[in-house]
Amino acid sequence: MFSLNFRNRIQLLQFLTVVLTAVLLGGGSYLLFVPALEKMQDRHLSHLASEGAMSISATLRERALQMEGLDMESFRHRYGELPLEKHFLEYFKEFPENFPVVSMLDKDGDEIVRLINGRSAENYLNHQYDPVVQEARRHPNQMHVGVRLQDTQAGQPTLQLAYSYVSYFGDQFLGTLLLSLPIEQFERQLIAIAHNDDASLSLLSAEGKLLTFNRPEMVFQDLPFSPESKPTRHQFFDDDLVIASGSVEDGGLQVLATVPWEIYRAEVQQMRVMAGIIFLTVTFVGALISWKLTSILTRNIGQLVDFAERVGQGDYRHQLPHDTSEEFNQLNNAFNRMVMDLDSHRRSRDSMQRIVETIIDPLIVVDKQGLIVQINNAALNLLSSDPAKVINRPLSDLFPETPVVLLRAEFAVGLLTAHVENLETVIRNSQGQDIPVLFSSAPCGGESDEFGVVCIIKDVTELMAVRDSREKALILAEDARRRIDVLLRSVPDGLIVTNALGQIQMINTPAEKLLGDSFEKTVRDVAVQLQQESGVRNREIDISLAGNGNGDFRVIQAHASEIHDTKGLVSGLVMLLRDVSRERSMDQMKNEFISTAAHELRTPLTSILGYSELMLDPANEERFSAEEQRDFMQEILSRAETLARIIDDLLSISRIESGQPLSLEISPADISIVIERVVQQFKLTSKTHNYELTLPREGMLVHVDSGRLQQVLENLLSNAVKYSDEDSLISIAAEVGSDSYRIIIEDQGIGMLPEQQARIFEKFYRADYSNTKSSGLGIGMSIVKQILDGHGGNINIISTLGEGTRIELSLPLPAGQVPQFHN
Repeated sequence: MFSLNFRNRIQLLQFLTVVLTAVLLGGGSYLLFVPALEKMQDRHLSHLASEGAMSISATLRERALQMEGLDMESFRHRYGELPLEKHFLEYFKEFPENFPVVSMLDKDGDEIVRLINGRSAENYLNHQYDPVVQEARRHPNQMHVGVRLQDTQAGQPTLQLAYSYVSYFGDQFLGTLLLSLPIEQFERQLIAIAHNDDASLSLLSAEGKLLTFNRPEMVFQDLPFSPESKPTRHQFFDDDLVIASGSVEDGGLQVLATVPWEIYRAEVQQMRVMAGIIFLTVTFVGALISWKLTSILTRNIGQLVDFAERVGQGDYRHQLPHDTSEEFNQLNNAFNRMVMDLDSHRRSRDSMQRIVETIIDPLIVVDKQGLIVQINNAALNLLSSDPAKVINRPLSDLFPETPVVLLRAEFAVGLLTAHVENLETVIRNSQGQDIPVLFSSAPCGGESDEFGVVCIIKDVTELMAVRDSREKALILAEDARRRIDVLLRSVPDGLIVTNALGQIQMINTPAEKLLGDSFEKTVRDVAVQLQQESGVRNREIDISLAGNGNGDFRVIQAHASEIHDTKGLVSGLVMLLRDVSRERSMDQMKNEFISTAAHELRTPLTSILGYSELMLDPANEERFSAEEQRDFMQEILSRAETLARIIDDLLSISRIESGQPLSLEISPADISIVIERVVQQFKLTSKTHNYELTLPREGMLVHVDSGRLQQVLENLLSNAVKYSDEDSLISIAAEVGSDSYRIIIEDQGIGMLPEQQARIFEKFYRADYSNTKSSGLGIGMSIVKQILDGHGGNINIISTLGEGTRIELSLPLPAGQVPQFHN
């Protein structure tokens, strides 16, 4: 092994630093720029694939909107089931111009209209086994996309778009529209997107076949792997390519972005070469500069090191000689002055140590950093330790629980700036015993002095023992009282303690809030009532108190137990109070609901049983005419529908109670037709009222559950009929806003109070109108609210007692929806 001198070690260290710097620069350049460039290339390729997919999706969405815009129901009603091509061209004259091949299929898949480039074809085909037609028939009123590699009608590969039309309520098939678009149209679209780019875009079918590619021999070939959205390297038909995919929204189509691996990695290779050049350049230049600087700086380092070693061994008489260099001469003079100061400090320290040893009380001297620098024999005896274990230790280590003033963070503003007199604390000796002491301290010297604080410690073990024995009893008594007080006041329920006469001994805040201002008389009455009964133990009693002035009462449940003294006599009561007003109110509402439900179910059931017995009695076979029997059956059907509606409401409220949402079947529907049908039904069944219906001039399709919407309207119109006089006007209006469809129902009935409006959507709540003959279960408005919430709609009720009620319904139109009107 060879050894290097100090100067050579400095030079070696400097050279290694330069090499490390070069490695960090070169490696940093590589680690920062190369991954960033790779990520940028990946993002560009993925973005190109996504842009192509978005362009194809936009084209298909445009075609879907054109197909959805066809009013096939009106076309079918006008021309029947077998329209000719000229009728189709006349009715949809601009439609065939956008599609080379247009076919209209009947329910068996046979073509009833076939247009090629806007002209009628000679032969008609059957498409019932085409997968895209079958998918369109299974999911009507939606566009479905398929691929035909050999389309004899178009003469080239095509994308097929199928759309089966059914009526608004799904009960009538209107035909299937089958369109063909050349794949080369989409290929040109992708070529335009990838223009002036190294990458190329291709279209992939849902079955994994290439529909377009930059090499014609690969078109219609199966892709041997599953493409990913993240760029991935693949060996593809003897080509080394990087491939990323983007998904088209319809038909399972995908757009592939491909670029050769050599082009993809060319810029990365250039960046690697640049990082290597930076590394070599920085290494060479840095090593040259380092060697030059080290030679200058280490010329006299050996002499300084030798001098420092001699001073460290205690030789304070040696001095550095004069040097020809001004800088090193100043450094030598500074070292010489430092050695003289160290010698003076050593002599002062020895003198101070002799003074400290003569003091009788335990004394400790610490420096400005809080470290013990001197300690006398009295302090060592108190700590049962020797100087080697105490010197240079923090003063705070002597205390098992360090006072705040001794912490290092507080030391500069505590002991160093102020006197501490007789601080009661505890120190711990070397045997682990805690000794109570009085700690006093005072700062000494100025800013340039070594010593910071002089501390005196007095043992007060005997004095502390006497004081502790005197205060122990007081602490125990106060602690017991405080625990009882905290325990009683932390009880969340109302708590009251009374004496034998019912006078309140203690009451907590919850009890005062429950009983109100007159709680003293109320508590006294309850205590007297409980004491009149023998053996009060876990006794419960309900206390009725006036509410907020609107006629309501609050029910407070009191749990009481007796307090017995040491002789076993009753000395008072302990009562726990709890507000059970809502529980009692809910019990009453549910009892009323059960009674009302039984009555509502019995009424139609009685009519059904009565008419059924009349018709089943053999004696009545010739008594009633066929028309009368039909009326009986109609009445049975009407009552059965009423019974079914009540049961449906009960099932709906059961789902709501169990936390399940109401099931909704959302589909496009003309709300005007639903409103008109419900109003017509009420005109036939409730002829005692006048109805005014105002609807928009043009109908509008809105995505709703038409059955549930009809249930909402029936509930609201039924309430308007119940709570308004005969021959009064009930108006129903509808209007289309910018973002919602609004329905307004207004009557001239008896109206509601504000507190009734606040509770109208509560389950089982029925307004108390003694002057009406209204009936119901009290769950209709709750179901109305749930149905509207399921549609994302709102309901607003404006009512004045004696003047009528106005109900406004609002159904949202989805953002971005294009309104679809029809005559």
